[in-house]
Amino acid sequence: MPRFSIVTTCKGRLHHLKDSLPRFLKQRDTEVIVVDYDCPDGTGDYVRRVHPEAKVVSVADAPVFNISHARNLGAAAATGEWLAFLDADVMVAPNMFQRIAAMLSAPGNKAQQRKYFRFQSGMLSLFGSCLVRQEDFRAVQGYDAVIQGYGGEDNDLYARLERNKVARGRLDAKLVEACLDHGQEERVQFFKRKSVPDSIRINTAYRVVKLALLEQYGVPELPEAMRQSLYVLVRRSVKSALRSGLTSFRLALPLPALHGHMPFSEWEAKRELVLQLTLKQTATEAEIKSGRGLQKFLRQ
Repeated sequence: MPRFSIVTTCKGRLHHLKDSLPRFLKQRDTEVIVVDYDCPDGTGDYVRRVHPEAKVVSVADAPVFNISHARNLGAAAATGEWLAFLDADVMVAPNMFQRIAAMLSAPGNKAQQRKYFRFQSGMLSLFGSCLVRQEDFRAVQGYDAVIQGYGGEDNDLYARLERNKVARGRLDAKLVEACLDHGQEERVQFFKRKSVPDSIRINTAYRVVKLALLEQYGVPELPEAMRQSLYVLVRRSVKSALRSGLTSFRLALPLPALHGHMPFSEWEAKRELVLQLTLKQTATEAEIKSGRGLQKFLRQ
């Protein structure tokens, strides 16, 4: 059984995967899972034919890309102790996982087993790449597939891992030699929502609200039906505020009643969680659209 499982997803990125996949497959003590998410390029057929040593997970009839769902499917097929989520445009160093294995064996990391790892890098394509122990990933129920559009699903996972007492560790950016270049249009090609700023604003607001509810309920993740309703509510609230030229909005969410003895039966107690969300503009719209301020914007 391999120690590491590389999970990479593909929808319209076969031209990138042809360069990155051979590097993934040469890594020591790893298996590689490629998720063909209804890729129009026939990624699954290509990988089975040219690289049969890779595992292929195929999804049909999915014209809209859901990267969280794709990654969760890849993770479900993995057998390694550690899951490495790497995008198809990431060109890893030849000895990447040999170096990671040595890092994990270092005294400091051995003493603190519950960590997940992210890259120390400003490269946009590495924002969503991470290394996480499979048992910790499953404990928080993986990525939230309710999240739609570009960006935010990675930070949602990281926040829930940290709530579950999994500390953040750092991966050396030199473990990656390059990220293959592509434009913003290619990033959002298979999403319904084409605006990166709108997606980030909605998904960030959803994450903030959801984390507040997780604190109240004391659970690692909310039930899917609740998350779906919450996402719709937050998305409508964000879009309504932006259409009205507002930079903030207020949400009041019902909470379960307190249990225990009520000393006076004449009183009934109801609870709600009230949040005031205010948009912090970290980059101008012109910077975001041109790509110059996208990295700065994504960090908000």
